[in-house]
Amino acid sequence: MHDTRLKDPWFKIITLINRALLLTEDRVEAAHLKIALHHARQEAQNLSEPLPVSPIRWH
Repeated sequence: MHDTRLKDPWFKIITLINRALLLTEDRVEAAHLKIALHHARQEAQNLSEPLPVSPIRWH
């Protein structure tokens, strides 16, 4: 059976964010989170109807 969620860009974005949260658990591992959020931002930019995504600011 084919999972249609795999073609849904929002599903990809949510999966990437959830993966980042799982990687960080209780630790502060900003590098993992930064990479996963970067991938989520790329997915959002690749949507057929672009989302208004502003650059992520790191302090």
